[in-house]
Parts: sequence; C-alpha cells; structure tokens
Amino acid sequence: MPSVLLIEDDLEYCKLISRILTDHGYEVQTANDGDKGLQVYRNHPADVILTDMIMPEMDGVALIRALKHDDPKPRIIAMSGGGRHLHARFNLEIAETLGVHACLTKPFSKDELLFTLQDIIH
Repeated sequence: MPSVLLIEDDLEYCKLISRILTDHGYEVQTANDGDKGLQVYRNHPADVILTDMIMPEMDGVALIRALKHDDPKPRIIAMSGGGRHLHARFNLEIAETLGVHACLTKPFSKDELLFTLQDIIH
C-alpha cells in the first residue's frame, strides 16, 4: 500500500484529502505545518509527500529544501491556492524550480489528485 505524507494547515482540507486518499488505498500520515511534516518524514518516510506551499512555522519552500537536503530524491507534490498576497501559480513555479515532481492548484478535483499520485508512484 503506497504511503502519503500530507502536509496541510487547513484542517478541513486536510481531512478531505486524507479521506479521499484513505478510501483509495493509500496509507496517510498528516502534519499541519512544514516543521511537523519534516519531523514525521524523518521518523516515517512516505512514498510521496503532498505539501501545501503557504503554511505557518515552516512554509513549503523551506520544507522542500530541507527534504531535498536529507534525501535528494523524495517524490513531492506541491499544492497551493495562493496566499500571503501571492498567486498560486507563483508559489507553484517556485516549487518547480526546487525540483518537485508535480504541482496542483487548489482547489483540485479528486480525479486530478489521484491521477497525479498514480503518475508519480508508477
């Protein structure tokens, strides 16, 4: 069963994505900011990391850099709906320059999420 570490500070969005993934056979761990997500990954590496870009404590940019420092090849999907006066596309372009495998603009559909995960895992 593939595992996903979901790092998302919006509790309701986190619950929704987690439920979708669990219902489709993924083992899901969650964290509500980049700092906690990094700790979870270091203790229990996941097959794929699905992370928001704008979060408290440690944002997606710092998280992706830290993950790549620990392990140069984690499979990462960045997601953003914008925030902090930045457009989602800008946040995701930064994530792409950091070497993520895919980007999702919020809100995204269940099918987009599942297709992106399948594409990265296989």
